[in-house]
Amino acid sequence: MMSEQNPDRALDRDEGDRTEIDVGALARLITRTIWDYTGGLPGRWVLLLTLQEILSLRDDAATAVAVQVAVDQAWLEEFGGSLRLTHAGRSVT
Repeated sequence: MMSEQNPDRALDRDEGDRTEIDVGALARLITRTIWDYTGGLPGRWVLLLTLQEILSLRDDAATAVAVQVAVDQAWLEEFGGSLRLTHAGRSVT
């Protein structure tokens, strides 16, 4: 079962009068959430919109960058607005 997580609190860094999201941490959070959602089973696709709802992600630009980081790290595969874990992604903690 997935635990309640507040990605805004965990990923925001205060930099003076503005806040930046740590996209690397968000990429890992998205990857772990897909693992939780699919039970870690290979070949299970999850809509990005579903993940955004589960995690209450409001920053579409940061989410897109974080997904790209996870794809570049070969943790996730992306196709048509859906994501799935790769073998390497199933071991991200």
